[in-house]
Amino acid sequence: TSTRWDSFSEATSCGEPFTRTPYASKAGGLAPGEPVLGPFGTYFGRTVAQVRANLVPWMVPGSGGQMVWVHFRALPAFQRVAARLAAEAQRGRVYPVRDVSAFFSRTIAGSHQMSRHGLGLAIDINPSQNPQRNDNRLITNMPQWFVDVWRDAGFCWGGDWAFSKDPMHFSWMGPESGPEASLS
Repeated sequence: TSTRWDSFSEATSCGEPFTRTPYASKAGGLAPGEPVLGPFGTYFGRTVAQVRANLVPWMVPGSGGQMVWVHFRALPAFQRVAARLAAEAQRGRVYPVRDVSAFFSRTIAGSHQMSRHGLGLAIDINPSQNPQRNDNRLITNMPQWFVDVWRDAGFCWGGDWAFSKDPMHFSWMGPESGPEASLS
């Protein structure tokens, strides 16, 4: 049997219901054999090793050729971002990406809940200019058009979170969150 899961947003403030990622057996970095439970496991891989086997490289636009690893199921959304950023660059609008990270097999800091980074669904961009803050204060140098490109491609922006801010962070919300959702 298979499970089809169309949306898995990180925050209701991103326009979709919040969907919790699976819990891991320990906090911190995760071993290849760590199970990925529930629909996340069905959709992305039943173990961390299976998730890792489903990763593909993606060149980050505006980064001077830096590559990150993302899940193949999220790749079309990342490609939409790249196409839109290329169009913005033609108009003379570029946000330089100097520091970027994506896949890292771990839990969310201080918890046993799997990070979307550990599933290949999230990316952090220029963390020193876009710091995570738990006081709900938004500090970012990202232009609005840049954030909108990611939102329009089906990503939740950490700057939109209601109780903390993580403006470096974008996470894919699933196949029903992008432009193709309006076609169905």
